[in-house]
Amino acid sequence: MNLKYGLTPDWTMDSTYNPDFSQIEADQPQIQVNQRFPLFYSEKRPFFMEGSDIFSTPLLLVHTRTLVDPEYGLRLTGQEGPVSAGALRARDRSQGGSSFDIARVNAAVGRESTLGGIYSSRGLQGGQFNRLGGVDGTLHFRNIYTLNFQAVDSFSRKNGAHYIEGAGYRFEISRAVRKFFIDAAYTDLHPNFRADSGFISRVDIRDTVLSAGYRHYPNNGSALQSVNPSVTYDRTFNHKGTLTDELLALSLSAAFPYQTSLSVSLEPSTLERFGGADFHKKRADFSFSSEPTSYLSGSVDLGVGEKLDYGAAVPFLGDALDKSASVTIRPTSRLSLEQRYIGSRLDTKGGRRVFDENIWREKATFQWNREVSTRIVFQYGTLRHRGFASFLTSYLLMPGTAVHVGYDWSFGRVVSDLQTTRRLVFAKASYLFRL
Repeated sequence: MNLKYGLTPDWTMDSTYNPDFSQIEADQPQIQVNQRFPLFYSEKRPFFMEGSDIFSTPLLLVHTRTLVDPEYGLRLTGQEGPVSAGALRARDRSQGGSSFDIARVNAAVGRESTLGGIYSSRGLQGGQFNRLGGVDGTLHFRNIYTLNFQAVDSFSRKNGAHYIEGAGYRFEISRAVRKFFIDAAYTDLHPNFRADSGFISRVDIRDTVLSAGYRHYPNNGSALQSVNPSVTYDRTFNHKGTLTDELLALSLSAAFPYQTSLSVSLEPSTLERFGGADFHKKRADFSFSSEPTSYLSGSVDLGVGEKLDYGAAVPFLGDALDKSASVTIRPTSRLSLEQRYIGSRLDTKGGRRVFDENIWREKATFQWNREVSTRIVFQYGTLRHRGFASFLTSYLLMPGTAVHVGYDWSFGRVVSDLQTTRRLVFAKASYLFRL
């Protein structure tokens, strides 16, 4: 059950109980094997996407995908003059149950600058919790400089232990004109910093990133619309003063007609400290994308270099190949066919294969008329021999008033055979009452 109520023309309350998201399309595929840090998956559920911009800050302190199985949600958003505000409360049934509380206020200062504050609380069973609060802002001056900043402090208690406190800071200043840009960012996250309501992949860092680039626009009549060389230098220490990461990246990108772009990036020497040892890596990346007509678009990405095997008893550097490609064909205004492939493999220096993952995804969408559409998705991964197929037909009269009928089928390798692991048939109807 969902309820939207306009308290005033500027303030809206949204609520949901036992929300069902069965009609939401599955996440885009990502390589999950041999990952040092958690993968980021964007929010797709309508209740949590609506009004989410107000909770955005330089550090990702609010990420509603951490709510795995929401029982209910209540959100209040609005604006009063130059001040916008939002509050969100939700209950998650996963992991024994947890509460999720967010409060955010943001005020416009001048024509383009803002100052804001945020508070979040995540409570678990047994008295465990994580709470944080802080201030942030975006300041524009002289029309070419932008300063983003945030300072937060977190308080946590886990498994009956004593309180732990950790602060987090981020500052970024950039200068951008038509042909030249420069950017400097600094992030400091204490080892005890936690943001259980957000997405922070790594703590115990003092990270400095410097980047600069130049944009050249050739004379009219040239097939080359712009060319952009750039350089990035990234250096990270932990709070004990140990250098843990260092990266120098040289990039060159170019833009052509028909929304065509080409880019090349080189990392001649990258330092990564893992398991108490320093590893020096090299890597090169190539990217190409184009949309020559409204009926066809596509892209190709290729990365070659060295990568750590994080899961080995003794971590080592191997030879890695990362690749992806996508093609979208629109033979008619009603039909869209999307094909996507991503692959990643790692070999030892001696040539032994460590892993080789390939994920294929096919998606077809047909719009029968203005209200009725059908979507079919098929995905398969070769490493674990798992995949799924999803079929959905939707009748959407207006936002909030819809009927969905679907079928999901998952399969995987059991012992040595591919077998069905899950079948689901569902039907969902919703109607928006306007009072």
